[in-house]
Amino acid sequence: MVWKGNKITYSFQHNGPSVIRMDFSPFFSIGSKVKDMRLSGEFETKSPDFDQPLIVYMDQNLVIEFELESCIGVLPQITYPKPGDRSKGVRIVNEQYSADTYEIQLEGLSETKAEIEVYMLNHRIDKIKNGKLLGQQGNIFTFEVEFGNGESMYQPLNLILQLR
Repeated sequence: MVWKGNKITYSFQHNGPSVIRMDFSPFFSIGSKVKDMRLSGEFETKSPDFDQPLIVYMDQNLVIEFELESCIGVLPQITYPKPGDRSKGVRIVNEQYSADTYEIQLEGLSETKAEIEVYMLNHRIDKIKNGKLLGQQGNIFTFEVEFGNGESMYQPLNLILQLR
């Protein structure tokens, strides 16, 4: 898979003696809108509906390209714990997208700050609740969130982005 700009390209090779059937179900981040899908190579498609697996009968090479109109998704935190280390970082609990609101449910250690990265294609931020924008590099936006004080070790926080 190659993701470049607003296009995601999957390339498959087959040089066996017979045709193979492939049920292909790509995953797109929450709030993704697929503008177009193109197939090239030797194939026979049975269901070009994005809600169902794409069934392809392939006897040689195949390229499937998706063009996205827009998408949004929180990027996972990468940590490098050593054996026996306790969890110290932020937890991404859930994410929701509806209309023009993107909400990320987080948990973090009481009275700490964390940086959260969100990939956004063709979205503009109108308002930010429970965080602040630190910067942008291409389509990746970095937000800072601050977890409050509470009785439990981890505190919940919802970072809410109003989009336009």
